[in-house]
Amino acid sequence: MKTVAYKLLPNLLISVHGKAPVSDDQFPEILRIFRGLDFENIRMLVVTEGGGPTPQQRSQMTKALGGRQLRNAVVSDSMLIRGIVTALSWFNPKIRSFRSDDLDGAMRYLGLAPARFDEVRAEVARLQALLREQLGEPGPP
Repeated sequence: MKTVAYKLLPNLLISVHGKAPVSDDQFPEILRIFRGLDFENIRMLVVTEGGGPTPQQRSQMTKALGGRQLRNAVVSDSMLIRGIVTALSWFNPKIRSFRSDDLDGAMRYLGLAPARFDEVRAEVARLQALLREQLGEPGPP
């Protein structure tokens, strides 16, 4: 089952999660993409309702970083996710969390040009709809 929807745009990887952890079936694909990123030039935007990599998966992603740092903005209202981001920041000080009502702040933190904000917002919405469809969940009211 797919628990993550993502899109690689120029210099930006967008990853959208629902409430469930990343599935073991999907994680190898995600890790492969993550390992292939140009960590010097890519930014990562994660939007989650509470799901994300498991502790073992996070460990593998930290190893894939190999001591490098990836500018990463995690958008979530989940206190658990925000705590995980704090723990991850010990290994990657360029990761930061944002509340769901501050997507613009996350995009500014990533250094995206304001002219790209609408494109990114639209892509996040598209990925959220795709993930809901994959999970058989209804759309927002």
